[in-house]
Amino acid sequence: MLIQPLATILACFSSSVAQAIEDFCKQDFAQLADGRYPLLADTLAANLATYQTHALTTRLESHQKFLDLHYVLGQEQIAGALPENCTVTDPYDAAQDLTWWQGPSTLYPLRSGHAALIMPGEIHAAGIIWAAAAQVRKIVFKVAWPNP
Repeated sequence: MLIQPLATILACFSSSVAQAIEDFCKQDFAQLADGRYPLLADTLAANLATYQTHALTTRLESHQKFLDLHYVLGQEQIAGALPENCTVTDPYDAAQDLTWWQGPSTLYPLRSGHAALIMPGEIHAAGIIWAAAAQVRKIVFKVAWPNP
């Protein structure tokens, strides 16, 4: 997992993916409804959500086909875990691109202006309380991997 300012992370992507992410982030999010926004055919989508941060649990996830780019409007913590310390609880579901895990994790702060780049196979959980429970809006960009 890499947590850096969004502009720094965008340099990791092709110019078309980086531009689409940058353009989406320029919108007035107060005017957008929560939901999925397809941006580049099967390559890139943005999932916009509003939710209350929650306490850390041991339920974690990973993906195989898409990497996640979490961009929070507010602040939360994100958990990362090593596969050798975790156990699969629900095997890989190709339709959802999702494996569920259980195990110990380490917390990392994620604040406005920064993004967390989570590569396929990295075990993680998001939306975790930072200092106090709070409502946040977040965009999770799902980017096909390898990035075209």
